[in-house]
Amino acid sequence: GGLMAGGVLVLITFAVPFDILWDVISLGVILSFNLTNTSLIMLRCGNGGKKVSNKVVRNLATLLWVTGGPGAYMTWHGYCDPMLNDGEVDWKLSVPGFVLLLCSVVVTWQIDVHRKTFCDMTTKSEIFMTPFVPYTPAFAVVLNFFLMAQFNLQDHIIFLSAIGICVSGYVAYKSAKHARKRARTSFRYSKYGREVRKEFGTCQYDEGAAGESSN
Repeated sequence: GGLMAGGVLVLITFAVPFDILWDVISLGVILSFNLTNTSLIMLRCGNGGKKVSNKVVRNLATLLWVTGGPGAYMTWHGYCDPMLNDGEVDWKLSVPGFVLLLCSVVVTWQIDVHRKTFCDMTTKSEIFMTPFVPYTPAFAVVLNFFLMAQFNLQDHIIFLSAIGICVSGYVAYKSAKHARKRARTSFRYSKYGREVRKEFGTCQYDEGAAGESSN
């Protein structure tokens, strides 16, 4: 698996120019930071498994992406980028972007309201401490979306295509694995499978016959 992945990456480096490759890698790194910040919110706010799962926080964390991501992109392209480059502000993008960013603030506040902290964050222990959860990681998520909005459309298309290829390969592998498992299970409980088990189950190992055949 490692050799195959390395070979594919080597081929990609030969086929894709480095200026595009670095931008795509940067998009992947920023997205991984967002996943890390979201995981921190879910970990600190009581979504640590089935026993302490907090579905409200999980749904609100998803809603944070839905509001913060498009809000950051619209605000950057409609307001921030024109203001920094002496361009004309596009209020058709800016106003919805401002509204979505305001919604992300409300979502973060709701996460704080519904959270259940299971870690002792008041004493110095071996548990790593993060101040102002969920506000600090939520702000980082939105800020990272602002950074992603600065890359051009071509970088986003290549990045999303790479993610789509990886996800498709993973889904195909898991589907084939489950198909083989279902085939074995269906054979085991089929009529022919029961007959085979019954036939082989009646066979007894005759030690005397085995000894004679060896002589």
